[in-house]
Amino acid sequence: MHSSDMGCLPTEILLNIFNNLHFVDLCNVVLVSKKWNSVGSDQSLWRLFTLTLHVDQVPELDQISSIPRLSQAAAVAINGRGEKTTHVRNMINDSHFCKVRNIKCLHSLRISHCNLSQVSLRLLSSTIDNISSLTLDRSYLTKLHYLHLMKDLSFRKHLTRLQITSPKYGLADLSPNILASAVTSVQEVTLRFTQIDHQQILAMLKQIVNCSNLHLKHLDIRDNNMYGIPQDLLQRVQKTLTKFEYNNYSYIYSPSWLHVNQQWRNHYLLGARQEEDTGYL
Repeated sequence: MHSSDMGCLPTEILLNIFNNLHFVDLCNVVLVSKKWNSVGSDQSLWRLFTLTLHVDQVPELDQISSIPRLSQAAAVAINGRGEKTTHVRNMINDSHFCKVRNIKCLHSLRISHCNLSQVSLRLLSSTIDNISSLTLDRSYLTKLHYLHLMKDLSFRKHLTRLQITSPKYGLADLSPNILASAVTSVQEVTLRFTQIDHQQILAMLKQIVNCSNLHLKHLDIRDNNMYGIPQDLLQRVQKTLTKFEYNNYSYIYSPSWLHVNQQWRNHYLLGARQEEDTGYL
């Protein structure tokens, strides 16, 4: 079919064709002709794409979201630089984070390699109240931010998906009961490489099997320290949840981890020595 024939197709058919295109192809399509630009700018075509921004572009987010075809974006991803997460170049402050919160149809937010330590607790809460999915990938939040976030999740049930990967401090310092209450209030939770401790994991798993009004359906805690977690408890959790992912990863056999926390280092080295002494007896 020639391009002239394509131009004669009804708008409904063109819209159906464009709906099957990838993001890059759709960007090229709107440059072909005025008609294709008009059809391709339909907001329903762009709603399912993730608006991916560099941390330097966040200050311009209000101008970007004012573009008609992007105004209905439901998913936003913000990526920091490849430098240290705590670096000032990766920092997002209140004025910038407000632009993220003000996106009308925002449902999913992913933040990678960014420093959120300067975002106010109230602004963070109001943003999370309006979305259903939050991903924090190798981003920096303070202990107070994580505490406020987990307390909010315990009382507000709007968020359905939470993913935290390789956090820069903070999460391992939370009270086990607060973390357990937050995790069981969300339908899908992923906590990987978080360095959460033995008591936090135990509290989560016990609350899962004992909770009468459990919202959690999928839990992924792979690559965390599972040393000493009873196998029968893991099996009960596996029967309770729709999907439960974990592995028998133990930091005892990971010397590179031992510098992270002196208390854990002493605890596990002492436990290993006791086991060796028992073996000699």
